[in-house]
Amino acid sequence: YVNEEKETYYCGKTKDATGNTVAFISKHSALGVKEWERTLESTDGQYYTEFQKLYVDGKDIWVAGRNYPNSSLLNAYNPDIILVKYIEAENGLSATLNFQRAYAGISGSTRSDEITALKKFSDTRFVIGGYTNTNSANPYDAFIALVDTTGTFAIKRKLTSPSSSEKITDIVVNGSDVYFSMEIASSVSATAVDVGFGKATIGTSAITIPYIKQISNTVYSFLNTSIAMDEFDEAYITATT
Repeated sequence: YVNEEKETYYCGKTKDATGNTVAFISKHSALGVKEWERTLESTDGQYYTEFQKLYVDGKDIWVAGRNYPNSSLLNAYNPDIILVKYIEAENGLSATLNFQRAYAGISGSTRSDEITALKKFSDTRFVIGGYTNTNSANPYDAFIALVDTTGTFAIKRKLTSPSSSEKITDIVVNGSDVYFSMEIASSVSATAVDVGFGKATIGTSAITIPYIKQISNTVYSFLNTSIAMDEFDEAYITATT
């Protein structure tokens, strides 16, 4: 993320001195000088954390990713989703941890949870999206959820079908509506992957889905899809084929 002052925020993963994978976020000035860096390290399981999504909201820095809190014997329960908020100092030269949360499935023989989208919905809500195989035989179900400013779930919804595997790949917020792109396939190993385009309407206590459109091609698949929307409320989806 690059702000108006051309300062850049990065997130990802790195290694510590013992070889464990550690999540990190850092800020660099317009001249490329590192102004601050923070890391988040797991103390159990496979000692793995990673930041994958970043949203900068003024001095509030939101990052989301995954960790592997379960041992290799229970690897089918990995990964879990992590959501972390940092607050940047007024001078922009440091940041402090405000909270950290982890979200995971609690039942089933597989409990893999992945986050692919993090966006601001309102002053009191953030929307996250991704996919899970918790209690899913297809094996993946997509999900959309709203969390409050402390990371507590406000509303959540799965997007499932009787026989397909669904993954949300990106989200864009437009007023009170959320639009999303998806990957839809018959199985996790299927080579034929369709693109999905859907709309979610956020209510006070429920998320409704007016439509999901599935687009397929007999020659190639749609991978790594992302979505954008212009000032005329027209959506654009890009993909690797």
